[in-house]
Amino acid sequence: MTHRTLFGLALILLGTTIAAQQPAAPDKPTTFSSRTELVTVPVIVNDKSGKHMTGLKQTDFTLEENGHRREIANFEEITTTAAPLKPRPAAQYEFSNFIPSDGQTRRVTIIVVDLLNTPFLYQARARAEIVKFLSNHLQDNGPTALNVLNRNGLRPVHSFTTDTSVLIAALNKLKSNISTQDELATGAFVNPESSNALDDPSSTEASQLLEIMNQRADADFGAYKQRIQTLTTLDALDQIAQSYAGIPGRKTLIWATGGLPFLLNDPDSVTGIDTTLMDNYQRTWRALNAAEIAVYPVDAQGLLGPDLSQRAMSARSRPPAMTQASRTGVRAPTPLPVDPRQNAQDSLRAFAHSTGGHPCINQNDLATCFARAEEDSSQYYLLSYYLPSDDRKPGWRKLKVQVAGAHGEIRARDGFYVGDNPAPDSKRARNELQLAYSSPLAFTAVPMEVHIAKAAPAENNTRKVSFDLHFPANSISIAAPDNAIGLDIEAIATDEKGKSVRVFAKTISAHLKPESLPGVNKNGFRLAEELVIAKGHYQLLFVVRDDGNGKIGTLGAPLQVD
Repeated sequence: MTHRTLFGLALILLGTTIAAQQPAAPDKPTTFSSRTELVTVPVIVNDKSGKHMTGLKQTDFTLEENGHRREIANFEEITTTAAPLKPRPAAQYEFSNFIPSDGQTRRVTIIVVDLLNTPFLYQARARAEIVKFLSNHLQDNGPTALNVLNRNGLRPVHSFTTDTSVLIAALNKLKSNISTQDELATGAFVNPESSNALDDPSSTEASQLLEIMNQRADADFGAYKQRIQTLTTLDALDQIAQSYAGIPGRKTLIWATGGLPFLLNDPDSVTGIDTTLMDNYQRTWRALNAAEIAVYPVDAQGLLGPDLSQRAMSARSRPPAMTQASRTGVRAPTPLPVDPRQNAQDSLRAFAHSTGGHPCINQNDLATCFARAEEDSSQYYLLSYYLPSDDRKPGWRKLKVQVAGAHGEIRARDGFYVGDNPAPDSKRARNELQLAYSSPLAFTAVPMEVHIAKAAPAENNTRKVSFDLHFPANSISIAAPDNAIGLDIEAIATDEKGKSVRVFAKTISAHLKPESLPGVNKNGFRLAEELVIAKGHYQLLFVVRDDGNGKIGTLGAPLQVD
């Protein structure tokens, strides 16, 4: 099997579905034994000069799913505004993690400066190009957030602002870091140009074995570093999806990066390629699509000359894996060669195509790439169609959008997933909750608000604190056919010394009665609970995970217990 074939199997592109209840006939009893899914498809249409085509009609569009034409049920042309985001006004004892809708869709841009995957040589240039882009858009830029990714994970630099001068000042303070690619390229692992010990007739048996062991150790450590690098990056993108999901509308994620290896080198694999992270990639794509985030990867290395490109490939290649056959004097099968530069670029294309974004590869004018990505958020079409209730076989469906008449590029998601979110094992669910606890970003994928009542005396000189969690309409998934909901709800309290303790934990697994669904669909639902805690000043953090779709919400609130 070729490298291209493996990559083709991996490119299962994702989309998102939104549950919609169908109204029951007036003369029949209300039942909710089945539901219809509304598949939403944001579409950008450019003319041949690259400018947005506005004023198109529903009849201009054709939607196909797995080669079958689907009737467009809803159609809307959306023009966004650059107005600032308006968080809900704070009230005493009441806290919320979502932004209330005011009927306007913002032009939202999220910038990630990737110092983990970008060689040190290109990091300063990437920052300078972002500064150039922001300097040219001082007046018309919409809400923009700035984040940095390094070996310690994701770090927010500045929250959403329409004042780009603040972002420019923050970018100018950023320092370059040694990346994983630098470690791979500077000989921290094995030298790929050294000869195999088995090819040197003058070497002793002991030196041959030592060289083989060194090569194997270096190759194993290199594969380990690649894997950690990839998982750290995917975790960061997952956090972004969970954090910005609560902002309505399509959002643009500009990812300035040196590239992420889609196919890892694996010395233990027969082919030399590790494909075990495919599920991780797909899970991240699905989270980004559910949050309506389109990824615009920008290759920070730009257009490399033949000499630099060849050296980058040579420095990051891996020697053949040393198997037991090697140690007996027979060369092991040579792993399938992977061009690291092409591999990284293919990964960037995959992120763009799976989320409806556009990659910027082999271009030196990065500021123009940033501007084009931001411009895509200014106007788009939102198409949707109903998936019949009897067409619920889980799996990926390919989407194709066509537009009548003269046009240039059409940009839309290439597919979506049918079926409820695959249930994770308890370890994965625990890891996802732990990620929410440790993330520097607030998660809004599960919108909620909390009202905290005054503390009342309890046993052993502690206090009982009552709280009321409210989940607005459509914030929690309800699975057909038995109207099942599943929530993991936890709260931790951190005191003034930084010590944290879990003060509340509850798992809800229930089936809603059909007669209660109209009220839940209209008003959401509330959960009244209480926690017991000692006197003191705390920072509470509520974490809610929806088991039906894997979405997570977090909500922080100060707590004074007298």
